[in-house]
Amino acid sequence: DSLQLAHKCILNSFYGYVMRKGARWHSMKMAGIVTFTGSNLIREAREFCEQVGLPLELDTDGIWCLLPKSFPDTFKLKLKGGKELKMPYPNCVLNYRVFRKYTNKQYQTKMETGEWKVSEENSIFFEIDGPYRAMIIPASTEEDKMLKKRYAVYNDDGSLAELKGFEVKRRGELRLIQVFQTEVFPEFLKGGTKEEVYKIVGEMANRWLDVIESRGKTMTDDEVIYFFSECKSMSKSVEASGNYKSVQITCARRLSEFLGLESLLKDESITCHMLIANKPHNASCTERAIPVKIFSAEHDVKKQFLRQWLQDSSLNDFDMRTIIDWDYYKERLCSVFQKLITITAAYQGISNPCPRVKLPEWLRKRVAEQNDRFQQRSLGLWLRKADGSKGLGMDAAADAGKRKLGDLEDLGGAVGAGGTKQPLVEFGTGPRRWLETQRLRWAAAAVQQKQPGG
Repeated sequence: DSLQLAHKCILNSFYGYVMRKGARWHSMKMAGIVTFTGSNLIREAREFCEQVGLPLELDTDGIWCLLPKSFPDTFKLKLKGGKELKMPYPNCVLNYRVFRKYTNKQYQTKMETGEWKVSEENSIFFEIDGPYRAMIIPASTEEDKMLKKRYAVYNDDGSLAELKGFEVKRRGELRLIQVFQTEVFPEFLKGGTKEEVYKIVGEMANRWLDVIESRGKTMTDDEVIYFFSECKSMSKSVEASGNYKSVQITCARRLSEFLGLESLLKDESITCHMLIANKPHNASCTERAIPVKIFSAEHDVKKQFLRQWLQDSSLNDFDMRTIIDWDYYKERLCSVFQKLITITAAYQGISNPCPRVKLPEWLRKRVAEQNDRFQQRSLGLWLRKADGSKGLGMDAAADAGKRKLGDLEDLGGAVGAGGTKQPLVEFGTGPRRWLETQRLRWAAAAVQQKQPGG
Protein backbone atom coordinates (compact mmCIF):
# COMPACT_ATOMS: atom_id res chain seq x y z
CA ASP A 1 0.00 0.00 0.00
CA SER A 2 2.77 2.44 0.87
CA LEU A 3 4.64 1.72 -2.37
CA GLN A 4 1.50 2.17 -4.45
CA LEU A 5 0.66 5.41 -2.66
CA ALA A 6 4.20 6.72 -3.17
CA HIS A 7 4.11 5.97 -6.90
CA LYS A 8 0.67 7.57 -7.21
CA CYS A 9 1.83 10.78 -5.51
CA ILE A 10 5.00 10.92 -7.60
CA LEU A 11 3.16 10.40 -10.90
CA ASN A 12 0.44 12.90 -10.03
CA SER A 13 2.91 15.58 -8.96
CA PHE A 14 5.21 14.84 -11.92
CA TYR A 15 2.30 15.06 -14.33
CA GLY A 16 1.23 18.39 -12.86
CA TYR A 17 4.77 19.74 -12.89
CA VAL A 18 5.59 18.95 -16.52
CA MET A 19 2.19 20.35 -17.56
CA ARG A 20 3.07 23.73 -16.06
CA LYS A 21 4.32 26.12 -18.72
CA GLY A 22 6.88 27.71 -16.43
CA ALA A 23 8.46 24.40 -15.38
CA ARG A 24 12.09 23.74 -16.26
CA TRP A 25 11.09 20.30 -17.54
CA HIS A 26 7.93 21.46 -19.28
CA SER A 27 6.95 18.75 -21.74
CA MET A 28 3.47 17.96 -22.98
CA LYS A 29 4.81 14.71 -24.40
CA MET A 30 5.90 13.48 -20.97
CA ALA A 31 2.54 14.46 -19.49
CA GLY A 32 0.80 12.69 -22.36
CA ILE A 33 2.81 9.51 -21.75
CA VAL A 34 1.71 9.42 -18.11
CA THR A 35 -1.98 9.81 -18.91
CA PHE A 36 -1.82 7.56 -21.98
CA THR A 37 -0.17 4.72 -20.08
CA GLY A 38 -2.59 5.01 -17.18
CA SER A 39 -5.65 5.04 -19.43
CA ASN A 40 -4.35 2.02 -21.37
CA LEU A 41 -3.86 0.07 -18.15
CA ILE A 42 -7.42 0.71 -17.01
CA ARG A 43 -8.84 0.09 -20.48
CA GLU A 44 -7.10 -3.28 -20.77
CA ALA A 45 -8.25 -4.22 -17.28
CA ARG A 46 -11.81 -3.37 -18.30
CA GLU A 47 -11.55 -5.53 -21.42
CA PHE A 48 -10.38 -8.44 -19.30
CA CYS A 49 -13.21 -7.94 -16.78
CA GLU A 50 -15.77 -7.80 -19.60
CA GLN A 51 -14.80 -11.36 -20.58
CA VAL A 52 -15.69 -12.78 -17.17
CA GLY A 53 -17.86 -10.19 -15.44
CA LEU A 54 -19.34 -6.71 -15.63
CA PRO A 55 -17.34 -3.48 -15.18
CA LEU A 56 -19.21 -0.93 -13.09
CA GLU A 57 -17.00 2.14 -12.67
CA LEU A 58 -13.68 3.22 -14.14
CA ASP A 59 -11.37 5.52 -12.24
CA THR A 60 -7.94 6.93 -12.96
CA ASP A 61 -6.26 4.35 -10.74
CA GLY A 62 -8.69 1.47 -10.51
CA ILE A 63 -11.74 -0.35 -11.78
CA TRP A 64 -14.88 -1.54 -9.99
CA CYS A 65 -16.45 -4.68 -11.42
CA LEU A 66 -18.78 -7.58 -10.75
CA LEU A 67 -17.39 -11.11 -10.98
CA PRO A 68 -19.53 -14.26 -10.80
CA LYS A 69 -19.36 -16.33 -7.63
CA SER A 70 -18.12 -19.31 -9.62
CA PHE A 71 -15.09 -17.35 -10.84
CA PRO A 72 -11.86 -18.38 -9.07
CA ASP A 73 -11.06 -15.98 -6.27
CA THR A 74 -8.13 -17.04 -4.10
CA PHE A 75 -5.95 -20.13 -4.35
CA LYS A 76 -4.01 -21.44 -1.38
CA LEU A 77 -0.70 -23.05 -2.19
CA LYS A 78 0.96 -25.28 0.39
CA LEU A 79 4.72 -25.02 0.44
CA LYS A 80 7.14 -27.76 1.42
CA GLY A 81 7.83 -26.08 4.72
CA GLY A 82 4.15 -26.27 5.67
CA LYS A 83 3.33 -22.63 5.06
CA GLU A 84 0.40 -21.51 2.92
CA LEU A 85 0.72 -18.96 0.17
CA LYS A 86 -2.42 -17.13 -0.94
CA MET A 87 -2.72 -16.27 -4.61
CA PRO A 88 -5.60 -13.96 -5.62
CA TYR A 89 -6.36 -15.22 -9.11
CA PRO A 90 -7.80 -12.04 -10.74
CA ASN A 91 -4.99 -10.02 -9.22
CA CYS A 92 -2.31 -12.35 -10.58
CA VAL A 93 -3.86 -12.39 -14.06
CA LEU A 94 -3.92 -8.60 -14.30
CA ASN A 95 -0.40 -8.26 -12.91
CA TYR A 96 0.89 -10.85 -15.36
CA ARG A 97 -0.63 -8.93 -18.27
CA VAL A 98 0.94 -5.72 -17.00
CA PHE A 99 4.30 -7.42 -16.51
CA ARG A 100 4.34 -8.80 -20.06
CA LYS A 101 3.51 -5.46 -21.68
CA TYR A 102 4.82 -2.67 -19.46
CA THR A 103 8.04 -4.03 -18.00
CA ASN A 104 11.06 -1.78 -18.54
CA LYS A 105 13.68 -4.22 -19.84
CA GLN A 106 16.45 -1.65 -20.03
CA TYR A 107 16.36 -0.28 -16.50
CA GLN A 108 19.90 0.70 -15.51
CA THR A 109 21.36 0.84 -12.03
CA LYS A 110 24.77 2.32 -11.27
CA MET A 111 26.92 -0.06 -9.23
CA GLU A 112 29.62 0.87 -6.71
CA THR A 113 32.25 -0.01 -9.26
CA GLY A 114 30.89 2.66 -11.58
CA GLU A 115 29.44 0.16 -14.01
CA TRP A 116 25.81 0.19 -15.06
CA LYS A 117 23.72 -2.92 -14.53
CA VAL A 118 20.79 -3.51 -16.90
CA SER A 119 17.74 -5.26 -15.41
CA GLU A 120 14.00 -5.57 -15.78
CA GLU A 121 11.88 -3.27 -13.63
CA ASN A 122 8.13 -3.05 -13.18
CA SER A 123 6.53 -1.38 -10.18
CA ILE A 124 2.93 -1.28 -11.45
CA PHE A 125 0.74 -3.72 -9.54
CA PHE A 126 -2.99 -4.27 -9.23
CA GLU A 127 -4.42 -4.90 -5.78
CA ILE A 128 -7.84 -6.36 -5.08
CA ASP A 129 -10.13 -4.73 -2.55
CA GLY A 130 -13.27 -6.49 -1.45
CA PRO A 131 -15.47 -8.27 -2.19
CA TYR A 132 -18.13 -5.81 -1.10
CA ARG A 133 -21.80 -6.24 -0.40
CA ALA A 134 -23.23 -3.51 -2.59
CA MET A 135 -22.28 -0.59 -4.82
CA ILE A 136 -24.80 2.17 -5.46
CA ILE A 137 -24.32 4.07 -8.73
CA PRO A 138 -26.70 6.85 -9.81
CA ALA A 139 -28.06 7.26 -13.33
CA SER A 140 -27.95 10.37 -15.47
CA THR A 141 -31.10 12.29 -16.33
CA GLU A 142 -29.71 12.85 -19.85
CA GLU A 143 -30.11 10.24 -22.58
CA ASP A 144 -27.26 7.76 -23.14
CA LYS A 145 -24.94 9.45 -20.64
CA MET A 146 -23.35 8.27 -17.42
CA LEU A 147 -22.27 10.05 -14.25
CA LYS A 148 -18.60 9.64 -13.43
CA LYS A 149 -16.98 9.26 -10.02
CA ARG A 150 -20.20 8.99 -8.03
CA TYR A 151 -20.75 5.85 -6.01
CA ALA A 152 -21.33 4.48 -2.53
CA VAL A 153 -19.79 1.12 -1.53
CA TYR A 154 -20.89 -0.97 1.46
CA ASN A 155 -19.11 -3.80 3.27
CA ASP A 156 -20.71 -7.11 4.16
CA ASP A 157 -21.43 -5.91 7.71
CA GLY A 158 -23.41 -2.92 6.38
CA SER A 159 -20.76 -0.30 7.09
CA LEU A 160 -19.90 2.32 4.50
CA ALA A 161 -16.60 1.47 2.79
CA GLU A 162 -16.31 4.39 0.35
CA LEU A 163 -18.42 7.37 -0.69
CA LYS A 164 -17.53 9.59 -3.61
CA GLY A 165 -19.09 12.41 -5.58
CA PHE A 166 -22.50 12.68 -3.90
CA GLU A 167 -23.99 15.88 -2.47
CA VAL A 168 -23.70 14.49 1.05
CA LYS A 169 -19.92 15.07 0.86
CA ARG A 170 -20.12 18.62 -0.50
CA ARG A 171 -20.18 21.75 1.57
CA GLY A 172 -23.02 24.20 1.11
CA GLU A 173 -25.35 21.71 -0.55
CA LEU A 174 -29.02 21.57 0.28
CA ARG A 175 -29.35 19.82 3.64
CA LEU A 176 -32.58 18.17 2.51
CA ILE A 177 -30.72 16.25 -0.22
CA GLN A 178 -27.84 15.39 2.10
CA VAL A 179 -30.15 13.95 4.76
CA PHE A 180 -32.11 11.97 2.18
CA GLN A 181 -28.96 10.41 0.71
CA THR A 182 -27.67 9.54 4.17
CA GLU A 183 -30.93 7.74 4.94
CA VAL A 184 -31.58 6.07 1.58
CA PHE A 185 -28.18 4.45 0.96
CA PRO A 186 -28.53 1.86 3.78
CA GLU A 187 -32.06 1.08 2.56
CA PHE A 188 -30.62 -0.39 -0.65
CA LEU A 189 -29.17 -3.21 1.48
CA LYS A 190 -32.63 -4.35 2.60
CA GLY A 191 -35.01 -6.66 0.79
CA GLY A 192 -34.52 -10.04 -0.82
CA THR A 193 -35.31 -9.05 -4.42
CA LYS A 194 -34.88 -5.97 -6.56
CA GLU A 195 -38.61 -5.30 -6.41
CA GLU A 196 -38.53 -5.29 -2.61
CA VAL A 197 -35.51 -2.98 -2.53
CA TYR A 198 -37.10 -0.42 -4.82
CA LYS A 199 -40.35 -0.63 -2.91
CA ILE A 200 -38.52 0.31 0.30
CA VAL A 201 -36.60 3.23 -1.19
CA GLY A 202 -39.73 4.36 -3.07
CA GLU A 203 -41.65 4.60 0.21
CA MET A 204 -38.89 6.75 1.67
CA ALA A 205 -39.02 9.05 -1.36
CA ASN A 206 -42.81 9.36 -0.98
CA ARG A 207 -42.40 10.41 2.66
CA TRP A 208 -40.07 13.26 1.70
CA LEU A 209 -42.46 14.32 -1.06
CA ASP A 210 -45.25 14.46 1.51
CA VAL A 211 -43.14 16.87 3.59
CA ILE A 212 -42.67 19.22 0.64
CA GLU A 213 -46.24 19.00 -0.64
CA SER A 214 -47.55 19.75 2.86
CA ARG A 215 -45.19 22.78 2.93
CA GLY A 216 -43.51 21.65 6.12
CA LYS A 217 -46.61 21.71 8.30
CA THR A 218 -45.20 19.07 10.62
CA MET A 219 -41.89 20.96 11.01
CA THR A 220 -40.90 23.80 13.27
CA ASP A 221 -39.39 26.98 11.85
CA ASP A 222 -35.91 25.86 12.86
CA GLU A 223 -36.40 22.53 11.09
CA VAL A 224 -37.61 24.25 7.92
CA ILE A 225 -34.52 26.46 7.93
CA TYR A 226 -32.28 23.48 8.65
CA PHE A 227 -33.58 21.35 5.77
CA PHE A 228 -34.34 23.95 3.08
CA SER A 229 -31.78 26.72 3.56
CA GLU A 230 -28.37 26.79 1.88
CA CYS A 231 -25.02 28.27 2.79
CA LYS A 232 -23.08 29.57 -0.19
CA SER A 233 -19.60 31.10 0.00
CA MET A 234 -18.18 33.80 -2.26
CA SER A 235 -14.53 33.83 -3.28
CA LYS A 236 -14.76 37.42 -4.58
CA SER A 237 -16.48 40.50 -3.23
CA VAL A 238 -19.77 41.69 -4.70
CA GLU A 239 -18.11 44.75 -6.25
CA ALA A 240 -15.36 42.62 -7.83
CA SER A 241 -17.98 40.31 -9.37
CA GLY A 242 -19.24 43.08 -11.66
CA ASN A 243 -22.36 42.17 -13.65
CA TYR A 244 -22.13 38.48 -12.76
CA LYS A 245 -25.40 37.11 -11.35
CA SER A 246 -25.78 34.39 -8.74
CA VAL A 247 -27.87 33.58 -5.69
CA GLN A 248 -24.91 34.47 -3.45
CA ILE A 249 -24.58 37.96 -4.93
CA THR A 250 -28.31 38.63 -4.66
CA CYS A 251 -28.38 37.44 -1.06
CA ALA A 252 -25.28 39.49 -0.15
CA ARG A 253 -26.77 42.67 -1.64
CA ARG A 254 -30.02 42.22 0.26
CA LEU A 255 -28.21 41.32 3.45
CA SER A 256 -26.12 44.49 3.15
CA GLU A 257 -29.29 46.50 2.60
CA PHE A 258 -31.03 44.86 5.56
CA LEU A 259 -28.12 45.33 7.98
CA GLY A 260 -27.16 48.76 6.64
CA LEU A 261 -23.54 47.71 6.03
CA GLU A 262 -22.23 48.89 2.68
CA SER A 263 -18.79 47.56 3.58
CA LEU A 264 -20.25 44.08 3.25
CA LEU A 265 -20.20 44.49 -0.52
CA LYS A 266 -16.42 45.01 -0.46
CA ASP A 267 -15.58 42.05 1.76
CA GLU A 268 -14.38 38.74 0.35
CA SER A 269 -15.15 35.18 1.49
CA ILE A 270 -18.69 36.03 2.55
CA THR A 271 -20.98 33.14 3.50
CA CYS A 272 -24.62 33.69 2.58
CA HIS A 273 -27.37 31.79 4.44
CA MET A 274 -30.45 31.97 2.24
CA LEU A 275 -33.76 30.58 1.03
CA ILE A 276 -35.39 30.75 -2.42
CA ALA A 277 -38.66 32.72 -2.47
CA ASN A 278 -41.61 32.14 -4.81
CA LYS A 279 -41.83 35.81 -5.86
CA PRO A 280 -41.44 37.77 -8.11
CA HIS A 281 -43.15 35.24 -10.35
CA ASN A 282 -41.33 36.02 -13.59
CA ALA A 283 -37.89 36.42 -12.00
CA SER A 284 -35.14 33.85 -12.30
CA CYS A 285 -33.89 31.80 -9.37
CA THR A 286 -30.84 34.03 -8.94
CA GLU A 287 -33.11 37.03 -8.28
CA ARG A 288 -35.31 35.29 -5.69
CA ALA A 289 -32.72 34.53 -3.02
CA ILE A 290 -33.46 36.10 0.37
CA PRO A 291 -31.31 35.98 3.55
CA VAL A 292 -32.61 33.78 6.34
CA LYS A 293 -31.77 36.57 8.80
CA ILE A 294 -34.83 38.52 7.71
CA PHE A 295 -37.21 36.07 9.42
CA SER A 296 -35.70 36.83 12.83
CA ALA A 297 -36.21 40.60 12.43
CA GLU A 298 -39.04 42.67 13.91
CA HIS A 299 -42.42 42.53 12.20
CA ASP A 300 -42.30 46.02 10.69
CA VAL A 301 -38.77 45.54 9.37
CA LYS A 302 -39.64 42.12 8.00
CA LYS A 303 -42.77 43.54 6.36
CA GLN A 304 -40.85 46.38 4.68
CA PHE A 305 -38.06 44.33 3.16
CA LEU A 306 -40.09 41.27 2.17
CA ARG A 307 -42.61 43.43 0.30
CA GLN A 308 -39.72 45.19 -1.43
CA TRP A 309 -37.79 42.05 -2.37
CA LEU A 310 -40.87 40.04 -3.41
CA GLN A 311 -42.33 43.05 -5.24
CA ASP A 312 -45.73 42.51 -3.63
CA SER A 313 -47.10 45.52 -1.75
CA SER A 314 -50.22 43.57 -0.70
CA LEU A 315 -48.27 40.84 1.11
CA ASN A 316 -49.60 40.33 4.65
CA ASP A 317 -48.59 36.75 5.48
CA PHE A 318 -44.88 36.76 6.36
CA ASP A 319 -44.63 33.14 7.47
CA MET A 320 -41.64 31.53 5.75
CA ARG A 321 -43.82 28.61 4.61
CA THR A 322 -45.89 30.90 2.38
CA ILE A 323 -42.78 32.64 1.01
CA ILE A 324 -40.58 29.63 0.22
CA ASP A 325 -40.69 28.35 -3.38
CA TRP A 326 -41.70 24.76 -2.66
CA ASP A 327 -41.86 23.85 -6.35
CA TYR A 328 -38.18 24.77 -6.69
CA TYR A 329 -37.15 22.48 -3.83
CA LYS A 330 -39.43 19.72 -5.07
CA GLU A 331 -37.80 19.89 -8.50
CA ARG A 332 -34.33 19.61 -6.97
CA LEU A 333 -35.32 16.70 -4.76
CA CYS A 334 -37.10 14.89 -7.61
CA SER A 335 -33.93 15.17 -9.67
CA VAL A 336 -32.13 13.18 -6.96
CA PHE A 337 -35.01 10.67 -6.88
CA GLN A 338 -34.67 10.17 -10.63
CA LYS A 339 -30.94 9.51 -10.47
CA LEU A 340 -31.11 7.08 -7.55
CA ILE A 341 -34.53 5.42 -7.82
CA THR A 342 -36.83 5.90 -10.81
CA ILE A 343 -34.37 5.84 -13.74
CA THR A 344 -32.32 2.97 -12.28
CA ALA A 345 -35.53 1.00 -11.67
CA ALA A 346 -36.64 1.52 -15.27
CA TYR A 347 -33.27 0.31 -16.56
CA GLN A 348 -33.78 -2.93 -14.60
CA GLY A 349 -37.31 -3.50 -15.86
CA ILE A 350 -39.06 -2.50 -12.62
CA SER A 351 -42.14 -0.29 -12.59
CA ASN A 352 -41.76 3.20 -11.13
CA PRO A 353 -41.59 2.78 -7.32
CA CYS A 354 -42.44 6.47 -6.87
CA PRO A 355 -45.12 7.36 -9.45
CA ARG A 356 -45.24 11.01 -8.36
CA VAL A 357 -41.73 11.41 -9.76
CA LYS A 358 -42.06 11.37 -13.53
CA LEU A 359 -39.50 9.74 -15.77
CA PRO A 360 -37.64 11.86 -18.33
CA GLU A 361 -39.46 12.02 -21.65
CA TRP A 362 -36.79 10.06 -23.53
CA LEU A 363 -36.92 7.22 -20.98
CA ARG A 364 -40.71 7.22 -20.84
CA LYS A 365 -40.81 6.63 -24.60
CA ARG A 366 -38.36 3.73 -24.31
CA VAL A 367 -40.36 2.06 -21.56
CA ALA A 368 -43.60 2.54 -23.53
CA GLU A 369 -42.08 0.96 -26.64
CA GLN A 370 -40.80 -2.04 -24.69
CA ASN A 371 -44.18 -2.63 -23.01
CA ASP A 372 -46.29 -2.06 -26.14
CA ARG A 373 -47.79 -5.38 -27.26
CA PHE A 374 -48.99 -3.97 -30.57
CA GLN A 375 -45.83 -2.26 -31.69
CA GLN A 376 -44.64 -2.91 -35.23
CA ARG A 377 -42.06 -5.66 -35.36
CA SER A 378 -39.00 -5.61 -37.52
CA LEU A 379 -38.94 -7.83 -40.60
CA GLY A 380 -35.51 -8.97 -39.49
CA LEU A 381 -37.20 -11.24 -36.92
CA TRP A 382 -38.59 -13.42 -39.73
CA LEU A 383 -36.21 -12.81 -42.65
CA ARG A 384 -32.49 -13.07 -42.84
CA LYS A 385 -29.96 -12.32 -45.51
CA ALA A 386 -28.96 -15.20 -47.80
CA ASP A 387 -25.42 -16.54 -47.39
CA GLY A 388 -24.89 -17.20 -51.12
CA SER A 389 -23.00 -13.95 -51.68
CA LYS A 390 -20.24 -14.66 -49.16
CA GLY A 391 -16.74 -14.53 -50.52
CA LEU A 392 -17.86 -13.05 -53.87
CA GLY A 393 -16.97 -9.83 -55.53
CA MET A 394 -19.34 -6.89 -55.69
CA ASP A 395 -20.55 -7.73 -59.18
CA ALA A 396 -21.05 -11.39 -58.40
CA ALA A 397 -22.81 -10.53 -55.15
CA ALA A 398 -25.15 -8.22 -57.01
CA ASP A 399 -25.89 -10.94 -59.58
CA ALA A 400 -26.50 -13.43 -56.80
CA GLY A 401 -29.42 -11.33 -55.60
CA LYS A 402 -31.14 -11.68 -58.96
CA ARG A 403 -33.43 -14.54 -59.89
CA LYS A 404 -31.94 -17.87 -60.86
CA LEU A 405 -31.46 -18.93 -64.49
CA GLY A 406 -32.50 -22.49 -65.17
CA ASP A 407 -33.95 -24.82 -67.81
CA LEU A 408 -37.11 -26.85 -68.13
CA GLU A 409 -35.02 -29.95 -67.47
CA ASP A 410 -34.57 -28.75 -63.90
CA LEU A 411 -38.23 -29.43 -63.21
CA GLY A 412 -37.64 -33.12 -63.66
CA GLY A 413 -34.80 -33.21 -61.20
CA ALA A 414 -31.12 -32.43 -61.54
CA VAL A 415 -29.81 -35.88 -62.40
CA GLY A 416 -26.52 -36.17 -64.28
CA ALA A 417 -24.90 -38.92 -66.26
CA GLY A 418 -24.67 -42.21 -64.45
CA GLY A 419 -27.72 -41.42 -62.33
CA THR A 420 -25.86 -39.06 -60.03
CA LYS A 421 -27.71 -35.99 -58.88
CA GLN A 422 -26.03 -32.74 -59.89
CA PRO A 423 -25.82 -29.91 -57.38
CA LEU A 424 -27.82 -26.79 -58.07
CA VAL A 425 -25.50 -23.97 -59.10
CA GLU A 426 -26.77 -20.41 -59.25
CA PHE A 427 -25.84 -18.21 -62.15
CA GLY A 428 -24.55 -15.58 -59.75
CA THR A 429 -21.75 -17.85 -58.53
CA GLY A 430 -20.11 -17.58 -61.97
CA PRO A 431 -21.27 -18.16 -65.59
CA ARG A 432 -18.56 -20.77 -66.28
CA ARG A 433 -19.50 -23.05 -63.38
CA TRP A 434 -23.17 -22.68 -64.19
CA LEU A 435 -22.55 -23.56 -67.87
CA GLU A 436 -20.52 -26.66 -66.96
CA THR A 437 -23.28 -27.90 -64.69
CA GLN A 438 -25.91 -27.23 -67.29
CA ARG A 439 -23.95 -29.22 -69.94
CA LEU A 440 -23.95 -32.22 -67.64
CA ARG A 441 -27.67 -31.89 -67.21
CA TRP A 442 -28.27 -31.57 -70.94
CA ALA A 443 -26.15 -34.66 -71.56
CA ALA A 444 -28.11 -36.57 -68.95
CA ALA A 445 -31.39 -35.44 -70.50
CA ALA A 446 -30.24 -36.58 -73.97
CA VAL A 447 -29.35 -40.03 -72.63
CA GLN A 448 -32.75 -40.40 -71.03
CA GLN A 449 -34.49 -39.50 -74.34
CA LYS A 450 -32.59 -42.20 -76.23
CA GLN A 451 -33.58 -44.86 -73.73
CA PRO A 452 -36.79 -46.84 -74.36
CA GLY A 453 -39.76 -45.01 -72.90
CA GLY A 454 -37.65 -41.84 -72.62
